[in-house]
Amino acid sequence: MAAPTDFKRPLALVDLDGTLADCNAAILERLAALRQPGDSREDELQSEPPAHILARQQRIMSEPGFWRDLKPISSGLRLVDLLLELEFETFVFTKGPSDNPSAWAEKFE
Repeated sequence: MAAPTDFKRPLALVDLDGTLADCNAAILERLAALRQPGDSREDELQSEPPAHILARQQRIMSEPGFWRDLKPISSGLRLVDLLLELEFETFVFTKGPSDNPSAWAEKFE
């Protein structure tokens, strides 16, 4: 692969999760189904949720098919179309969880 300075066109790097695939909505939907008495939606929305919410998030993201079945974000897809129309050299970037190798394959799919 060429170094970024070798590109003849402007370069655009687009994140998969939260830009093209709606990871947050999927997690929140599944967290709601796992909510116990005394839990609150506010805990689930915190930037640093309590440990039991983090554990649930990890469990959700480890479920087979979670990453592959994420719904697309239409505005993110429109962004990529626009970047391509404007002739940007466009790459989609993502990172998979280190404890879930199958997530990498699902993200690729």
